[in-house]
Amino acid sequence: VTGGIPFNVVTVFNDHRKWYPRMGVFDPTELERQANAWIKDNPDSYLVFDLTVTPPADWAIDNPGEMCTDDKGAVTKDGLRANWSFASVKAKDVMLEIVTHAVKYLESRPYANRILGYRVNSGHTMEWLGWYPPKGSATDFSDAARRRFAPLDIPSLAARQTPDSQTLLW
Repeated sequence: VTGGIPFNVVTVFNDHRKWYPRMGVFDPTELERQANAWIKDNPDSYLVFDLTVTPPADWAIDNPGEMCTDDKGAVTKDGLRANWSFASVKAKDVMLEIVTHAVKYLESRPYANRILGYRVNSGHTMEWLGWYPPKGSATDFSDAARRRFAPLDIPSLAARQTPDSQTLLW
């Protein structure tokens, strides 16, 4: 770059299911492997780590009331994986634990001075629409959502499809 500062940044993608495969198990091998591969291929680069995290499969089994359910009581799935409720404080806490393990580890590595930041996320934009509810159903009617939204009256799908004659809202 003429008159500027050359700057090379790479995103280090990884699979958190490999470095945090189940509750209480942190194995940084995958993080280290990916970091070293990117550094080898881009020796002058700075790093941004993609930390996409979800609750481990064993957490989902142990916390059925924290899973996203449709209005008929079925757990919604994103492909083969059962979805956690976005209202679940327990899911948020376990994902924070996972990210904390990763960041503490990465900040202790010899390449820590090359880390510009972290891209932390737990899903995709579909989550704002309620995961992938089966046709003819709605989400989230989990125990977690009921606890978090207890003051609200959440109408059933049938009630939402039948507006009263008084207002635009159901």
